[in-house]
Amino acid sequence: MASTTPTGSEEQTTAPRWRIIGPGLVVAATGVGAADLVATLIAGQKFGYTLLWCVVVGCVMKIVLVEGAGRYCLSTSRTIFEGWRSLGAWTTWYFAPYIVIWGFVYGAAAMAGTGLALAGLTGVLSTTWWGILSGVLGLVLVWTGRYSVFEKVLPRWWD
Repeated sequence: MASTTPTGSEEQTTAPRWRIIGPGLVVAATGVGAADLVATLIAGQKFGYTLLWCVVVGCVMKIVLVEGAGRYCLSTSRTIFEGWRSLGAWTTWYFAPYIVIWGFVYGAAAMAGTGLALAGLTGVLSTTWWGILSGVLGLVLVWTGRYSVFEKVLPRWWD
């Protein structure tokens, strides 16, 4: 009976391909948030499978953009914001309103989603209060630079 395990040469040729696209896929997958889920559910309910192609194109674009931004940062040792700034002052005026508005929308969605989950899990406070508390906690952790504390404590709860 023939062996079904791959030979060493097959493993060596497939492994580097996954290393190349793997990080981009992981980062793109983690970029799917509550707003994406709600928007796709509503679009699916209203239009059925008519807009399914948009989901596929959006996923491919997200992978390409994240991979490109990562490669830019690694090859130049500059952030994507520094790269935009090097194109001229117009990029700041072009992207600044978008970043500010999106920051507020995303922050509100994140707090509402966290508040909804914690209210459902605990039943102690309302969704609004859990959202406010999670937002303030996030602000304090980021403002003080103590996010590493959260990263160290969280895995211990899952053990």
